[in-house]
Amino acid sequence: MVANLTLAAFLGGLVVSLVFGFPLVCALLFGLVLFIAYARYMKIGVRNIAMLLAVGIKKSKNILMIFILIGFLTALWRASGTIAFFVHTGLEWMHPSAFYLAAFLLASALSMAFGSSFGVAGTAGVILAAIARSGGASLAVTGGAVLSGAYLGERLSPASSSAALTAALAGAEQHDFQLRMWR
Repeated sequence: MVANLTLAAFLGGLVVSLVFGFPLVCALLFGLVLFIAYARYMKIGVRNIAMLLAVGIKKSKNILMIFILIGFLTALWRASGTIAFFVHTGLEWMHPSAFYLAAFLLASALSMAFGSSFGVAGTAGVILAAIARSGGASLAVTGGAVLSGAYLGERLSPASSSAALTAALAGAEQHDFQLRMWR
């Protein structure tokens, strides 16, 4: 019962964060405090909790660095006008009848190259949404094409942050894990 209440409170914190526009990190920190409190309720010692936190951070530090670098790349592209350039060029080159297919294939290729669905959605997704809006295409279908391509490419990419995290948490060799994903 207490476990379900803790999880419900965490999900409620996420919803409140999204609805009121608070940074997602606030909701995640709230969840961390909740789960530590639950662990203490379950009579788990502070030293054990700290040790488990350290192990979790150590396993996921590479993924955290990848997310930070993706954030830097996205900000750099926005600040330097790269996104505006791609929107302009995309409007000139893409034929409207093949736009959704091109959006899917572009998102797949970029995600396979970068290994990040978040990075592709945050960069190419913004570009393709602007092109769709300018060309009168459906934003919902464009979003579906971009996210489908981004997740497909990320699952197959050797640079995938989620594959690295999954392999690290499972204690598996990432290369073997990636080969299985291709099958």
